[in-house]
Amino acid sequence: MIDTTLDGEQANIALTGELDASTVAQFKREVARVAATERFSVLCLRMQELGFLASAGLGALLEVYRTVSPRAAVVLVDVTDDVRATLEKTGFAKRMTLRSSSEL
Repeated sequence: MIDTTLDGEQANIALTGELDASTVAQFKREVARVAATERFSVLCLRMQELGFLASAGLGALLEVYRTVSPRAAVVLVDVTDDVRATLEKTGFAKRMTLRSSSEL
């Protein structure tokens, strides 16, 4: 499930459950919709309820980063331990900004 909110210059996309082959199309469509219709300087991908990140999800994150980063910062927020481990093992944690909600 994906829930999107806007807070000033910050677009928030909350991800719930799994980001895998069955959900990446919906995720990419939502990011594309927000990018095309909203003004924001920071895209926060809120992951506190994301339990699993598959390779298809990693590919989608990279695609979103490449698409959005020329115009806005992309921040992964409240990443769960399991998802953080995946990001660290694959090197994504070094390429992307990870923050807690309290740091925003």
